Amino acid sequence: MGEIHSNTQFYNNAVSNNTANNNNTESKKLDSKTQENRKLDSNGDEIVWEMKRSFHIGNKIYRIYFLIISIIVCSIITYTIFWTASPLNGFRGLFLILFVLAIYYVFLSEILGLFNFKRLYITNNYLIIEKYIGKKAMLQLGSFYAHSSRLPTNPSSPKLTKDLCLTFFLQNNEFRIDESNLSYDNTTDELANKLNVIFEPYITQYLLNLDEKQYSKIKNDTFIKNEISYFKEIDKLREEKRNND
Repeated sequence: MGEIHSNTQFYNNAVSNNTANNNNTESKKLDSKTQENRKLDSNGDEIVWEMKRSFHIGNKIYRIYFLIISIIVCSIITYTIFWTASPLNGFRGLFLILFVLAIYYVFLSEILGLFNFKRLYITNNYLIIEKYIGKKAMLQLGSFYAHSSRLPTNPSSPKLTKDLCLTFFLQNNEFRIDESNLSYDNTTDELANKLNVIFEPYITQYLLNLDEKQYSKIKNDTFIKNEISYFKEIDKLREEKRNND
């Protein structure tokens, strides 16, 4: 009987050890799969949200349309000024040349924005705008908010789309991405709202650390208040922080 009990105990221990080993193996496999499923950028940071460039046929047609119209408009302006309005002497000539260069700059900037965008993604600390040509832009999460372009399209401009705007709270700077570049089925306003939900904890922390003057400037900005709806909660957190300091 003692021998049978001993054999039974040995068998149970073996089964238990085998089960534990299997569980460890499965756990390692799951961890391995989790690691494999994590997407990293070139710096080794985990990508938590991503939107790639849209290759939808409609967006391609729009980009080609804008390029063709831009070339036509610039050609007409160049011909009118340098051939019809010549000679370009004195202040008048300088003004017209600068005017042409300004027109070229506007159209070339729009064309570059349309064709150079590669993807938009978010890591744990940054929003990154990746381009085909040039350095990627890295925006510290919390220091900016998202919205669609507020001003209506200029009637004289061939541009027919809105922009997704990423505007800094304290810097006089913003990044714009034409909506034809974004692989998103809904409106630019809805995309901006979705991004602001992702940004909320970062924005809250950023605003908590500002001094009263900077915070008041942001809080009283009408445009910002239209996008950020939780200033009351931040006010309470700032008050708690002051009381604890």
